[in-house]
Amino acid sequence: MGGWAELRSTAPGILDELGYRVELPLGGERQQTGIFNIVLDESDGHTRALPRLHHGRALIFADRDIHALGERIQRALEVIDAQDTQAAYMANAIRIGDRYGLYTRGSFNRESFRLHLKRLGVEFANDPYSVLSPDGAWQCRDWGRFSPSFMIVGGPYPDDPEAVEDRQGGLVPFMFGVLRVGRITAPELALLGRFVRTAPLLASFSPRAIVESLTAAA
Repeated sequence: MGGWAELRSTAPGILDELGYRVELPLGGERQQTGIFNIVLDESDGHTRALPRLHHGRALIFADRDIHALGERIQRALEVIDAQDTQAAYMANAIRIGDRYGLYTRGSFNRESFRLHLKRLGVEFANDPYSVLSPDGAWQCRDWGRFSPSFMIVGGPYPDDPEAVEDRQGGLVPFMFGVLRVGRITAPELALLGRFVRTAPLLASFSPRAIVESLTAAA
């Protein structure tokens, strides 16, 4: 892709510590301003928030180790740079038992729903991106190639807070278009259509209901 992406921090010296230089874009470069923002809590209170990483305005990552934020930024920059040659999606690879899936309900690593799933035995890959290969297989850095058999998605949610519904339908291409890093292509749409015809897209307010649904179908 090339170009220039702006990283910002609320505390001086953090970008230097992570190995980034302060420089201005050259004329004619593709520019993405404010794409990543590191927010550090500098209050004097007893409870302090963890260092946080925002992609634009969206909170996507928090960790005690500031260098973990740097690793997440570097991975994102690699994916952005390769967006014209690989089909990467903001879809976290997950597994429960011997079944693999994709998680797209939210991208923040410390969201409540995700933490509840972990306590119920769902494992999340550290790599927040999954790449769709030309042959229809998926892969991530942690687990290599894998075949997801389900996907946990956001709303609309069923009226019953303990119910689980399959959200296959007309919104699926739009949903994947939002998750894609870069522009989605026609060949990808065909592969995604094949995927959602066989893999349920599960929506629920209840992490426990999701896990029970998956283990019952195993």
